[in-house]
Amino acid sequence: MQQTNTSKISTWIFKTPLKFAIYTFCAFAIIGLLYILIIGTIYAPNPLPIRPLFYLTFIVLIYCTYKLYKHLPPTPPNQTSFVATHNAQILITSIAFFLISIFIFQNENTLALKLSSGAYILTVATSSIICLYLIGIIFSNIFLKFMRIQTFKIPTWKIIFSMPFGFSALWTPGYILKAKESETDTITIKSNWYKKLTKKILSHQSTTIAVYALITMLSGFIFGIRSVLLTFILALIFGIWAISVGTKKFIKNAPNKYATYAIIINIVVLTILSIGTQISQRTPTTINISETTETINL
Repeated sequence: MQQTNTSKISTWIFKTPLKFAIYTFCAFAIIGLLYILIIGTIYAPNPLPIRPLFYLTFIVLIYCTYKLYKHLPPTPPNQTSFVATHNAQILITSIAFFLISIFIFQNENTLALKLSSGAYILTVATSSIICLYLIGIIFSNIFLKFMRIQTFKIPTWKIIFSMPFGFSALWTPGYILKAKESETDTITIKSNWYKKLTKKILSHQSTTIAVYALITMLSGFIFGIRSVLLTFILALIFGIWAISVGTKKFIKNAPNKYATYAIIINIVVLTILSIGTQISQRTPTTINISETTETINL
């Protein structure tokens, strides 16, 4: 019998995202300082070019994200582990982003005036680490969803090509349905009340769907209302599909038609957005025709 490797839920919502935040912040600070010292000396007294610094920070972010994924447990989660971890991640990030938004809105014009330079720098650094920590949770949530989709035997390339807009069509079944998986939880929960709450959520499918809808609405604080609406539309299509063919047949055929449908949805949405962007960027050409009338006095 193959042994199932387990991980703690704290690894997904605290330990690894916090490491990502600290490492990324330190890397950004070091690169920014070196860039100012080296490039600033070359270009002085002219202004520093910003684009190379942007490329450097983007490369660092990609590398730190890769290290985040390497530190996360590779064992695909069963339904209980996925629901418990996903709910915790969305709750933490949604509440945090909401509170941060209120704080910034109420204090954006007074922070720089009331705080000393040292206190202001410390506040900015702390805020940056908190934001990077929340971004780390979001990245770990994407990785969690990716692995949950794999439990339905959906090929990796189909998962990648469904991103970003068809991705929710693939992970939503993993929240609501139980695939052919081990009953052993792959992510352990030490808190008894949260373990009981998760079991209650999964005790009836109607409860599972209701909590899924609530958590998805809360994610609107992070991803926006349009993303929530798209997720609900895809979830409705999934529900109609699963009911019409039956749960067992849906799970069996998920790697084929359903995964292909998610890719098609992604292509369609990307095409619509691309066309909309091109139309909005077009500058209307206005031709002014002035007529000159000459009056000849005879």
